[in-house]
Parts: sequence; C-alpha cells; structure tokens
Amino acid sequence: MKDHIGEKVKGCETYGQVKSVIDEYMDYYNNERYQWKLAKLSPNEYYQFCVTGKYPLAAPNPPPAPKVKKSPKELGRRSAENRTSALPEERPRRES
Repeated sequence: MKDHIGEKVKGCETYGQVKSVIDEYMDYYNNERYQWKLAKLSPNEYYQFCVTGKYPLAAPNPPPAPKVKKSPKELGRRSAENRTSALPEERPRRES
C-alpha cells in the first residue's frame, strides 16, 4: 500500500488527512481493484460470490462458486460503519 499512496500521505498534515487517504485507498482496493486470482472480481465482489454463489459479471461461462469452509460470521466480516466508528478522528498525543 505504501507504494500506492506514499506521496499522498507525505503531503498530509493531520491524522484526519492521513486517515482519509488510507480510507480512500482501502475503498478502491476492496471495491474497484479487480484481481485475476479472485475470479476477476474485486475482493468484496468475490466475498459476495463466495457467500451467495452468484457470479456478479455477465459471462457466458461463469466460474463455479468456490467452496467456503467458514461462515461469514467466522470470517470476521464487519460493516463499514462498525469499522470506522471505533476510530478516533485525531490520534491522542503521547506524553514523554
């Protein structure tokens, strides 16, 4: 990740700006970055494909749904709201 957002992070002056850059990259990575090893899907699309068995792209010969050994709950899937609500807007400063 640092290779992709390193320059943007260097220009940040606050924790909130750094968090925003990282959040944007994570959103891109999980929702827009298609990967050949994940049946040509983004990670979130592949997750849905594993859970539902429905291939989201229009393809004449869609791949079979992968066999999942764990339930979504066991995989630790959380909503975006739960992931971001626990993060502080500004990181507390350490006292030396």
